Amino acid sequence: MPKLSTSFEQINTLQRRYRKALPGRDFLLHRLFREEIAEVVYHSHCLQGGEISYKKIEQILQDRDSQRSFLKSEIAEIENLERSLLLMQEDEAKAELNREKMTSLHEILMLNLDQKTLGRFRKNKERARVKTDVEEYSGPSPTKMHDLLEDALVDYYSSHHEGITKRLARFHLAFANARPFTDGNGRVARNAVNYLLMRDGFPTIIFRKWDQRKYNEAFKEFNEKSLTKKMEEIISSALIDSLHKRLAYLDNKKIVTLADYARSKKLSPSALLNKAKRQTIEAFLEQDVWKIGVVQKK
Repeated sequence: MPKLSTSFEQINTLQRRYRKALPGRDFLLHRLFREEIAEVVYHSHCLQGGEISYKKIEQILQDRDSQRSFLKSEIAEIENLERSLLLMQEDEAKAELNREKMTSLHEILMLNLDQKTLGRFRKNKERARVKTDVEEYSGPSPTKMHDLLEDALVDYYSSHHEGITKRLARFHLAFANARPFTDGNGRVARNAVNYLLMRDGFPTIIFRKWDQRKYNEAFKEFNEKSLTKKMEEIISSALIDSLHKRLAYLDNKKIVTLADYARSKKLSPSALLNKAKRQTIEAFLEQDVWKIGVVQKK
């Protein structure tokens, strides 16, 4: 993974290329967005402690008749996230993220999962706790939570002079630590990041399951030191990966696996993989397989 200063420059360069390649290609981005839903659902489900295969997710999303063989909670979680992502895409750049939008996201994401507190913030003596492999954390009281949430929104919208990943990392951590809902805070926080990215003209990202420990450590770093470095690294890496993928398709490149590319160029697969992980080549992940775009011969 490149240093944050390098990532900032890399994201700016990739974003300029992305915006330049975009006109008239919205249909392609919409197709990629829809194809990526299963991948977002898979990693989100894993981050919440579940384990479900891509095949099962695609079955649930594509074949409603097969749903009888799955748990109701699994079906609800997957369908809710799909619905949320599609609505976010339709609502792109139309409304600022605010309290009403957050409760709307929660209502969609927790439908048939948390009916008692659906679409509302914590109140009275309601508490929200989270326990990870790094720390155990209890959210602030509802009275303090509202102020923390308001501060997080104000900070995000008044800090355009800072890089997008720093702003998103700070918002994401502040929102999740405020824990405005009794359940579903992680899901809403991750969706909120993608909503903000879309409004600022960036592609969506995937919080991947193998970043789980670092993700938890990022919250501990924020709680104890008010630092955002680890979360910035997670978001920066995910955003560069997303830009690499979309640019490969927008530039009409032939998409091949990194393993096949290594063979065709007679390069060391392990050396190429290390470059991909460090993001020094324009490789990207697609359903957890490393791929790269190759210029097609005319």
